Amino acid sequence: VYDGTRAVNVSYSDDRISGDDFSISATALMTDKLAGANKSVALSNLALSGTDAGNYAATIASLSLVDIDRRTLTVSADAKDKNYDATRIALVDLTDDRISGDQLSLAYSALFDNAQAGTNKLVDLLSLNLSGGDAANYRLGSLPLGLRADIVNQQASNLVFAPVKEPEPSLSSDM
Repeated sequence: VYDGTRAVNVSYSDDRISGDDFSISATALMTDKLAGANKSVALSNLALSGTDAGNYAATIASLSLVDIDRRTLTVSADAKDKNYDATRIALVDLTDDRISGDQLSLAYSALFDNAQAGTNKLVDLLSLNLSGGDAANYRLGSLPLGLRADIVNQQASNLVFAPVKEPEPSLSSDM
């Protein structure tokens, strides 16, 4: 699974004589850190150590190719309260568990269940899109569910109240 490095853990096999004691170590690196299939691995600093290491010469007979799977990106969301504006559009703060230094951007769309003011209202995260220089190394996990936020009543402003004066009855006399 993608871990943001070129390092690869490898296992070694050999044709030592039964009972001989030595261990094998080396540095194994891919040509790049990117997720993908059939990636080449280069070994360096191949060394033998242990009681019988001096009886052997280390050589590389073959190397396998490796597959590096994309990492699942876990995204958390926090719906934000908003003032009433007659729309269902919701704002959400997103956090994730990307590898430090990776270049990722998250875009989303989210809606309140209706546009009316109210508390603890359901917010649906409808879509979540991943982009950026390291996006190909990740796959999105499931969308966060159960988001809630408030739509706060809009405070009326610039209202002018003026008393309404009833017209005085007029008296007329016809004589």
